[in-house]
Amino acid sequence: MKALTIWQPWAACICHGDKRVENRGWRPPDNIVGEVIAVHAGKMYDARGEQEIIRLGLEIPPRRYRTTYGAILGLATVKGVSRHLPDDPWFSGPFGWLLDDVRPLDHPVPCRGAQGLWTVPPEILESVLKGAN
Repeated sequence: MKALTIWQPWAACICHGDKRVENRGWRPPDNIVGEVIAVHAGKMYDARGEQEIIRLGLEIPPRRYRTTYGAILGLATVKGVSRHLPDDPWFSGPFGWLLDDVRPLDHPVPCRGAQGLWTVPPEILESVLKGAN
């Protein structure tokens, strides 16, 4: 299974909120569309992003979810990509990865992340699949 590392609070907004688009500067590879990926919370916190979420009046998950770092928080299906989502306040582009069937894990699974799409190590994947709702 592939994973995508996302800074907090954005990863929490996907797994424990209503964010269903992940903004990237690159398109998801064609072979990822329709596939389930792991949503990994990186070790960085985007404080300016949090202020933007609040400014837009969007839902921000409780602190306990926003302050989990270096762990897989959930699973999501990449259902497509868009360059134009005027009705989605979470979209800022240039490419919006459209996420569906988001399933938070019962407990975060500690794991080292990486840039780009990366493969979840087999020993970690077993724990992730056990914790998926």
